[in-house]
Formats: sequence, structure tokens, C-alpha cells
Amino acid sequence: MEEDERAIMGLVAIVGFVLLWIFLEEFGYFGLLTLYK
Repeated sequence: MEEDERAIMGLVAIVGFVLLWIFLEEFGYFGLLTLYK
């Protein structure tokens, strides 16, 4: 049971990270460029 929960949490973390990365690439990239330039 604990191993299954750990695996699910890992998958959720990976999916969340990928979605966050895509969001930053699509919507935050130009904003970050303007901030650091």
C-alpha cells in the first residue's frame, strides 16, 4: 500500500513538473527574458 502511494505521488510530481515546465515555456518565457534583460 505504501509503495503504491509512493509511486502515485512520484507520478503526480513528475506530471506536475512537466506541466509547470510547459507552462513556463509557453507563457513565462518572454516574461522571464524581459525581467533579466
